[in-house]
Amino acid sequence: MRRVTLSLLTLLTTVLAWAQPPEFIFTSSGSSLNFSSRIEFGGVPAVTGDWVGAFDFDYNCAGAGQVIYNGMLGFAATAFTIYADDGFGGGEIDGCPGACEPFTLILWRSSTGTFHQVPNSASPISIPYVDVDDNSWVDGYSSSDMIFGAVTLNFSTTPTNVLPVELFYFKGQLQDEGVALSWATLSEVSNSHFNVEHSTDGQNFEVIGRIEGAGDHVGLLEYSFLDKFPAKGVNYYRLQQVDYDGHFEYSEV
Repeated sequence: MRRVTLSLLTLLTTVLAWAQPPEFIFTSSGSSLNFSSRIEFGGVPAVTGDWVGAFDFDYNCAGAGQVIYNGMLGFAATAFTIYADDGFGGGEIDGCPGACEPFTLILWRSSTGTFHQVPNSASPISIPYVDVDDNSWVDGYSSSDMIFGAVTLNFSTTPTNVLPVELFYFKGQLQDEGVALSWATLSEVSNSHFNVEHSTDGQNFEVIGRIEGAGDHVGLLEYSFLDKFPAKGVNYYRLQQVDYDGHFEYSEV
C-alpha cells in the first residue's frame, strides 16, 4: 500500500480555523492516502478559508481540507487525507494499475458559498482508488511535489454542484385516495429520474413509481406522486435520484 507523508507546516506562517461546508463532512476509515496540491481559482491563488473536498462515485465526501494562502511563498495550498473503505462500497486505496472508480475534487469558496471544479481534462481532477482485489491505483501528490514541483489544481470560476440534485423538501400526506408524496428541488444536474421507493419496515424498499427529472435546471421545481395502495400500519418512503450516467443517491426516509 502506498502512503505519502506530508505536512503543511513548512508552508504556513499562520493557521486559521474556518468551518467547512456541511457537504464536506466525511467519515474516516482504515484505507487512506494523504493528498496535497497548490490551489488556484481562475488562474490566481485561492484564499485562506476556502475548502477542497474529494467525492466518490456516489457523491460521498471521502476527505476534505482547508486552503491556506502563504504570502511569503505566493501560493495557496491544501493537504488532507482521502479515505476509502467499507463505508464507500468496499474500496481500498492501493498502488497497482487498472481501471477504477474516481474521486472528484471540488473547491468550496468561503466568500460566495459556491462550489467549483477543474475544467481542464489534463489536470489531475480525479483520484482513483482500488477495490479489494487490487484492480486500480491512486494518483496523488506528496508535499514535496506540491512545494517544489508546483503541482497545481486550477478550479473554474463557473459554479457547479457537489450533488447532482439539491433537494429542497420531501414530504408525504395521507389522503382519501392514498398517500400523496411531494418534493421539490432547487437545482438539478444531469438528473434522469426519481424512483419512488416504499417500505413497511424502514429497511427493505421496493420501487413503486418513477418520475422523470429535468436534466439540467436551476430554480425551484416541484414533483408529486400518489401511492394509491399504501399498506396498513406504518409506511416508509424514500427517493432514489438517478443521473444519466447511472450515478444515484437516496433521500432521507
